[in-house]
Amino acid sequence: MQKKYLPVIIVVLILVLTAGITTIYYFRNANENSNINSGNNSNATVNNNSSQNDGASLDLPTEGNDTVLTIKSNTTLRVINEYDKKFFTSNKNLLIMFGSWCPNCQEEIAEIEKILNYYKDNNNVNIVLIAHEFEGTVTDLIDLLENDVNFGSAEVKIDLGRVIRKQLDPEASTIPISYVVDKNGNVLDKHDDSLTLQKAIEMVGK
Repeated sequence: MQKKYLPVIIVVLILVLTAGITTIYYFRNANENSNINSGNNSNATVNNNSSQNDGASLDLPTEGNDTVLTIKSNTTLRVINEYDKKFFTSNKNLLIMFGSWCPNCQEEIAEIEKILNYYKDNNNVNIVLIAHEFEGTVTDLIDLLENDVNFGSAEVKIDLGRVIRKQLDPEASTIPISYVVDKNGNVLDKHDDSLTLQKAIEMVGK
């Protein structure tokens, strides 16, 4: 009798073991998905790091082919994905490259505000602000611009892929850094340290 029921017992044990493993696997996956949906996964945060260099995944509104946002201080953030000489509207364009995550840049940010105010009525000097947020987030940048300074109606180009830097100065690897370029994108001067108003005046004139 016992030998007769042995195959049945084995089959039942296999079915019970399979059902147990399936149940554990199901609840484990359900728990992981719940964590992702609740925002506990770092990849779910807004505007992540250098792995998202195309700007397409950023949680910002779009305007035509660009990704843009005007924050409460009236400053416009524009995600750029390609180098364009149209950025340079003057014979003297002062490019200021910074990042919200960079301590030296955070110290420089008040000087940038002074530079913008100094040249706001000068049509001969074009200030181009470029944020390298590949190690920070756009949220960090917004917090910096809304709480620490007032850039007014200036536009900050968010260059996650460093396309401008790679075109102008491919060997450069640090920020803050500033350049003076002409309308054709030729580099006329370079300053690879925190920029001050006095240094800006030395580079582009009064």
